[in-house]
Parts: sequence; C-alpha cells; structure tokens
Amino acid sequence: MAALQFRSRFVVVRDSMKCLLYCIIEHGLVEPLAEPELCVVAGGALAAVARPIEESSVAPSVSSLLAFAKTVEKIHAGQTVIPLRYGCTVESKAAISGLLRKRRREYGAMFERLDGMAEMGIRVLCPDGEGRPEFTSASPMSAGSAYLAGLRNRLAPQENQLAGWIGDQLSSCFSEQRRDSAKAAQGRLLSLYFLTPKTDVQRFQDKARQIAAPDGAKLLLSGPWPPYNFASLGDEALGIASMESVPYRHDNPSGCSTNSDKGQAVTGAHGALGSGSSRAL
Repeated sequence: MAALQFRSRFVVVRDSMKCLLYCIIEHGLVEPLAEPELCVVAGGALAAVARPIEESSVAPSVSSLLAFAKTVEKIHAGQTVIPLRYGCTVESKAAISGLLRKRRREYGAMFERLDGMAEMGIRVLCPDGEGRPEFTSASPMSAGSAYLAGLRNRLAPQENQLAGWIGDQLSSCFSEQRRDSAKAAQGRLLSLYFLTPKTDVQRFQDKARQIAAPDGAKLLLSGPWPPYNFASLGDEALGIASMESVPYRHDNPSGCSTNSDKGQAVTGAHGALGSGSSRAL
C-alpha cells in the first residue's frame, strides 16, 4: 500500500485519481510540504512528490507553471531530488508506488548520481554566420566526453570550440556537462549545463564571472537549479505519460514555457540554493 502524507484535512484524494508528479526523493527524508494539495507516495526506498489532478484539456496558466517550478526548487534546496518537468502524470497512487518499485534500479542509480548536486547554466548568444568568434581551447575536454561526442553533429565547429573553452575554465567545478544549440533572433544560442556539487556552487559562480566573453558573444550565467538536464531517462523509460498540451522547453531548466528564465541582466548576488537566478557575465 502506498504511503501518503497529507497536510490538510480538506484534501480528498481518490485512489483512482490521476497524479501530476513533481520529483522523486528518498523515502523517509520528507521535508514539510507547504502546499496542502501535495502528497508523498512511497515505493521501496524512494518516494514521489505528487498532486492529484482532475482530467482537463485546458493548458495550465503561467502562474501554475511557475508555482510548480518553485515547489521543486524548494524541495531540492533541502534534499536530493530527481526533478520531473511539468506534465508528467501517472494514472493513480497505486501506479506511482508500482512504478517506483519497478524502476528502482534506474531511479536508484540516477539518485546516487544526482546526490548533493545542482545544475548551473551558461547561455551564449553568438552572432550568426561569418561573425562567429573563433577560439583555441587550452586543453582537451575532460568532463562528459562520452555524452558530448553524440551531440557534436548538432553543433557547429565554432560552437563546440567555444563550449570546450568555457568548460576548460570551469573543469574543477562540475562532474558532467550537457550542450545544446538553437537558432536565435540575433544569431545562435548555445546552452551549456553543468552538474555541480551544491557545495561548489559559489566557486562555480566566482570562476564563471572571470570568463571574458569573446568579441561578438554575450554570456549569461544562471542557477543553481534542480538538475533537470541530467535527470531525463525519457518518458518511455520512466514509464510516465506527458500532457501533450504543455511543450517542453529545453532551454528552461524547469521545463516550463514561462518567462521565468529569460535571463535578463541583473545586479547583486545570485539567489540562495534552490532559488535559481540569471545574470549577464
């Protein structure tokens, strides 16, 4: 029987109700949940933070997406999580418990990998065409090389050079790296994601601020975030359905199509752990 914890006597949850998943956590290390609608469903050594939902074809509001992201950030601030993007659903409480038991090896291995980790991001706006900056990497890339090798065909040579050069400056501050590139209004947007120990976030930020943007490029630092870009096994492997009405934004760590991570230039210090922020470098 799934173990549930409720924070309000007004929450009535039927066993057959579909649930929206927020994240997967270690069973027994449950922090108090501020939102009364949330429940914790256990399955073996792990548990899932979820919210029962009614069937609806209406797309969620921006405020709902932001609230979802903030909830995951708050939980991540106090413990290790496997964060899930908005729209991941399971048919019932019993199905959640069964899923956690069935996928215990995949989730357990991922949980160990993400233990004590946060995600930091650097986004680089490069001018398009011949104006792209050229770089010479001081040393070969060392972190995440196996994963990155599979992405090289998706990035232009100059973008790979730039990503490697930035990674070299931060090599002692992260254990894994992800890359992605997309067309932007003013050129190409290169998104770099770094899996960083929470204890090294400040050191990562300090080192990142020392990176000089090459001519023609603009750099933006963001984080710390829950490690969304290092938690995906794919919906098929997760055994989780997704709401088709909510598109996934790979450049937004919460997976929400909102304006919360546009990356405007800001002043002052970065937010505390669990409350990610963005800053121009």
